[in-house]
Amino acid sequence: MTIEYLVDSCVLNDFVRNKQETPSYQRVLELLNNRNTICINMLIYTELLQGISKIDEAKFLGIKEFLEQAEKNKVIKMIDIDRAIYEEAIDIQRKLHTELTKRDRYKGILIDVLVYATAKCIGARIITCDGDFKKIEEVTKNQIIDYL
Repeated sequence: MTIEYLVDSCVLNDFVRNKQETPSYQRVLELLNNRNTICINMLIYTELLQGISKIDEAKFLGIKEFLEQAEKNKVIKMIDIDRAIYEEAIDIQRKLHTELTKRDRYKGILIDVLVYATAKCIGARIITCDGDFKKIEEVTKNQIIDYL
Protein backbone atom coordinates (compact mmCIF):
# COMPACT_ATOMS: atom_id res chain seq x y z
CA MET A 1 0.00 0.00 0.00
CA THR A 2 1.38 3.39 -0.92
CA ILE A 3 1.18 6.31 1.43
CA GLU A 4 0.09 9.70 0.16
CA TYR A 5 2.30 12.65 1.06
CA LEU A 6 1.30 16.27 0.67
CA VAL A 7 4.66 17.85 -0.10
CA ASP A 8 4.98 21.50 0.87
CA SER A 9 6.42 24.09 -1.51
CA CYS A 10 9.54 24.60 0.62
CA VAL A 11 10.43 20.94 0.02
CA LEU A 12 9.47 20.80 -3.67
CA ASN A 13 11.40 23.99 -4.34
CA ASP A 14 14.76 22.24 -3.80
CA PHE A 15 13.67 19.28 -5.91
CA VAL A 16 12.54 21.22 -8.97
CA ARG A 17 15.67 23.39 -8.77
CA ASN A 18 17.74 20.19 -8.76
CA LYS A 19 19.49 20.96 -5.44
CA GLN A 20 20.61 17.37 -5.01
CA GLU A 21 22.63 17.99 -1.84
CA THR A 22 19.60 19.10 0.19
CA PRO A 23 17.52 16.92 2.52
CA SER A 24 14.40 18.13 0.67
CA TYR A 25 15.65 16.85 -2.68
CA GLN A 26 16.70 13.53 -1.15
CA ARG A 27 13.32 13.07 0.56
CA VAL A 28 11.33 13.68 -2.64
CA LEU A 29 13.64 11.31 -4.52
CA GLU A 30 13.06 8.68 -1.83
CA LEU A 31 9.27 9.09 -2.15
CA LEU A 32 9.49 8.68 -5.91
CA ASN A 33 11.76 5.62 -5.66
CA ASN A 34 9.37 4.01 -3.16
CA ARG A 35 6.42 4.77 -5.44
CA ASN A 36 4.64 6.81 -2.79
CA THR A 37 2.00 9.25 -3.99
CA ILE A 38 3.17 12.87 -3.99
CA CYS A 39 0.24 15.25 -3.64
CA ILE A 40 0.05 19.00 -3.94
CA ASN A 41 -2.87 21.38 -3.93
CA MET A 42 -3.18 24.52 -6.02
CA LEU A 43 -1.90 26.65 -3.13
CA ILE A 44 1.35 24.67 -3.01
CA TYR A 45 1.57 24.81 -6.80
CA THR A 46 1.06 28.59 -6.73
CA GLU A 47 3.59 29.14 -3.92
CA LEU A 48 6.15 27.02 -5.74
CA LEU A 49 5.76 28.83 -9.04
CA GLN A 50 5.67 32.21 -7.32
CA GLY A 51 9.09 31.53 -5.79
CA ILE A 52 10.47 30.21 -9.06
CA SER A 53 9.15 33.14 -11.07
CA LYS A 54 12.06 35.15 -9.66
CA ILE A 55 14.47 33.16 -11.82
CA ASP A 56 14.79 33.51 -15.58
CA GLU A 57 11.83 32.87 -17.87
CA ALA A 58 13.23 29.74 -19.54
CA LYS A 59 13.81 27.98 -16.20
CA PHE A 60 10.37 29.04 -14.97
CA LEU A 61 8.66 27.62 -18.05
CA GLY A 62 10.73 24.43 -17.83
CA ILE A 63 9.74 23.83 -14.21
CA LYS A 64 6.09 24.63 -14.96
CA GLU A 65 6.16 22.12 -17.84
CA PHE A 66 7.84 19.54 -15.57
CA LEU A 67 5.04 19.91 -12.98
CA GLU A 68 2.33 19.65 -15.63
CA GLN A 69 3.91 16.51 -17.10
CA ALA A 70 4.36 15.02 -13.62
CA GLU A 71 0.63 15.49 -12.99
CA LYS A 72 -0.29 14.11 -16.42
CA ASN A 73 1.92 11.05 -15.83
CA LYS A 74 0.47 10.59 -12.33
CA VAL A 75 3.79 11.24 -10.59
CA ILE A 76 2.15 14.15 -8.79
CA LYS A 77 -1.49 14.09 -7.73
CA MET A 78 -3.18 17.50 -7.77
CA ILE A 79 -5.74 17.88 -4.98
CA ASP A 80 -8.66 20.25 -5.47
CA ILE A 81 -9.62 22.27 -2.42
CA ASP A 82 -13.30 21.55 -1.95
CA ARG A 83 -15.86 22.67 0.61
CA ALA A 84 -14.92 19.91 3.07
CA ILE A 85 -11.32 21.14 3.12
CA TYR A 86 -12.41 24.74 3.63
CA GLU A 87 -14.70 23.66 6.48
CA GLU A 88 -11.81 21.76 8.09
CA ALA A 89 -9.60 24.84 7.71
CA ILE A 90 -12.24 26.98 9.42
CA ASP A 91 -12.39 24.51 12.34
CA ILE A 92 -8.60 24.53 12.65
CA GLN A 93 -8.45 28.32 12.50
CA ARG A 94 -11.06 28.54 15.28
CA LYS A 95 -9.08 26.10 17.44
CA LEU A 96 -5.93 28.11 16.87
CA HIS A 97 -7.73 31.27 17.91
CA THR A 98 -9.41 29.86 21.02
CA GLU A 99 -6.86 27.39 22.35
CA LEU A 100 -3.66 29.37 22.14
CA THR A 101 -2.88 32.13 24.58
CA LYS A 102 -2.35 35.61 23.21
CA ARG A 103 1.40 35.15 23.68
CA ASP A 104 1.39 31.94 21.64
CA ARG A 105 -1.26 33.03 19.15
CA TYR A 106 -0.68 31.54 15.74
CA LYS A 107 0.67 34.16 13.39
CA GLY A 108 1.02 31.92 10.35
CA ILE A 109 -0.90 32.40 7.19
CA LEU A 110 -4.13 30.83 6.08
CA ILE A 111 -2.28 28.93 3.34
CA ASP A 112 -0.61 26.73 5.99
CA VAL A 113 -3.99 26.00 7.56
CA LEU A 114 -5.44 25.08 4.16
CA VAL A 115 -2.45 22.83 3.38
CA TYR A 116 -2.88 21.10 6.75
CA ALA A 117 -6.65 20.75 6.23
CA THR A 118 -6.05 19.28 2.76
CA ALA A 119 -3.72 16.62 4.16
CA LYS A 120 -6.10 15.78 6.99
CA CYS A 121 -9.10 15.44 4.66
CA ILE A 122 -7.32 13.16 2.17
CA GLY A 123 -5.52 11.12 4.84
CA ALA A 124 -2.03 12.19 3.77
CA ARG A 125 1.10 13.06 5.69
CA ILE A 126 2.70 16.48 5.18
CA ILE A 127 6.38 16.83 4.40
CA THR A 128 7.64 20.32 5.17
CA CYS A 129 10.54 22.35 6.47
CA ASP A 130 8.18 25.12 7.64
CA GLY A 131 8.01 25.36 11.43
CA ASP A 132 4.73 27.31 11.26
CA PHE A 133 2.90 23.98 11.08
CA LYS A 134 3.94 23.05 14.65
CA LYS A 135 1.25 25.22 16.26
CA ILE A 136 -1.40 23.73 13.97
CA GLU A 137 -0.30 20.21 14.82
CA GLU A 138 -0.21 21.05 18.53
CA VAL A 139 -3.77 22.38 18.55
CA THR A 140 -5.30 19.70 16.32
CA LYS A 141 -3.43 16.90 18.13
CA ASN A 142 -2.93 15.12 14.81
CA GLN A 143 0.62 13.97 14.19
CA ILE A 144 0.59 14.05 10.39
CA ILE A 145 3.71 16.08 9.68
CA ASP A 146 7.24 14.96 8.81
CA TYR A 147 9.66 17.84 9.32
CA LEU A 148 12.93 18.10 7.43
